[in-house]
Amino acid sequence: MKLSRFFLSVAAGCGLLGYQAELSFAQGYYQSGSHRGVAYNYYHQNEAASPSDRPAVQETGRGRKAIQNPRKLVPQKAGGKGWQWDFLDQFCHAPCEPWTLFANDNASRITINGHTQIGYHTEGTNGDGTPGSFNDYPNRFQLHQQWLKVQRAAHSGKGFDWGFGLDYVYGTDGPDTQAGYNSAGEWDEDWDNGSAYGHAIPQLYAEVAYAGMRVKGGHFFSPMGYETVASTGNFFYSRSYGRGLALGGGGRLIPRTVTGVLADYNIGDHVTVSAGWIDGFDTGFGSGGGSMFMGSASMALFDQMHMSYTLASGDAADGDEIYVHDLIVQWQVTDRIESVFETILLADHDGDNSEITLNNYMFYVLNDCMKIGLRSEWVDPGRDNEEFNAVTVGLNYQATSNLLLRPELRFDNFHQDINSGADSDGPLSSSTGRRDSTVFGVDIILTY
Repeated sequence: MKLSRFFLSVAAGCGLLGYQAELSFAQGYYQSGSHRGVAYNYYHQNEAASPSDRPAVQETGRGRKAIQNPRKLVPQKAGGKGWQWDFLDQFCHAPCEPWTLFANDNASRITINGHTQIGYHTEGTNGDGTPGSFNDYPNRFQLHQQWLKVQRAAHSGKGFDWGFGLDYVYGTDGPDTQAGYNSAGEWDEDWDNGSAYGHAIPQLYAEVAYAGMRVKGGHFFSPMGYETVASTGNFFYSRSYGRGLALGGGGRLIPRTVTGVLADYNIGDHVTVSAGWIDGFDTGFGSGGGSMFMGSASMALFDQMHMSYTLASGDAADGDEIYVHDLIVQWQVTDRIESVFETILLADHDGDNSEITLNNYMFYVLNDCMKIGLRSEWVDPGRDNEEFNAVTVGLNYQATSNLLLRPELRFDNFHQDINSGADSDGPLSSSTGRRDSTVFGVDIILTY
């Protein structure tokens, strides 16, 4: 049954991409850099670019290219056919320069940025919002992220350059961002404040660059995952299960942070490869004891499509021998429509088990300040656990250059026999009695 549903999901994803391909070719090729995304003036952390703002070719020191300054997309007005959204223009104001707390035009190229995220979400049928993830503190307004970032980016040109990065976060997302697989008391593992709030330093690294190669060492965001830890990098208020949840009771599917060394190299203008070593998943300058290879390849296939593949293999921090990969394909169908497909696979060799997720995203630009999105998830948590589905619909409204509003509605569909599994650990264990659930959430993000 699991295999049949898996292949049906793959076929549906391929069919969706095929249909979008027909639309794309019917309208002709775009100019280079068509993966623009709407101009939300997001503040971006140095990790995977956001679902709504990632271009086809991006630049970072992580091993695949990621956006630093999103470019403005001004969609063409809809023609005489199809839906007309002109009446929504009354809610958009003339763009102005974003307000900044710090002047980032100094000769040293050191930048200081930050954001504040405040949100609210309901508890849903199961009483815990989105279980085991960022949004699991329901029925209250909360400070999710009070974020501060200090950075000097190393430019990988022909000459030598250096850089560093430091990120600090406080809020209900703080405990979700800590190095949770450190031993007790190491780094930020126990920097909690009460039952829900906490502090974290998810990034502290140095980097050097020379002749197209960049080497980063320290504690930094994992290059895996389409969605990001910082809320400013995501379209949706909630995270997907592939990003947020520890599936099967055996550790996170993909890491949020890693500690180690990664080197990336640009091959021409459209391909970047990376390789390095990390100390397991979600560890930070501690004695986690993991030792893993991490590598990636990222390429612009043509003007409308970008693909990235990232893998990690070896001894995780808990001692298990695992292999995990993350494949992302982005397709800018038209100036208004963008599609993203992501699949994550984890194979636990010691436990003789595997877990997999398939995610499809669709985004549609209504005008210069509004964008709607849909995210469909299929999750197989592994042996003795029934697969399930989730669908999220949401809106991004850029009220000002610094203020973003993100309402959403999330539907979790837990199959009838999900509670018959043998797994006794984690939020989706047989003892939790999961039922279908609908969760409403909304947040605001102020960037500066």
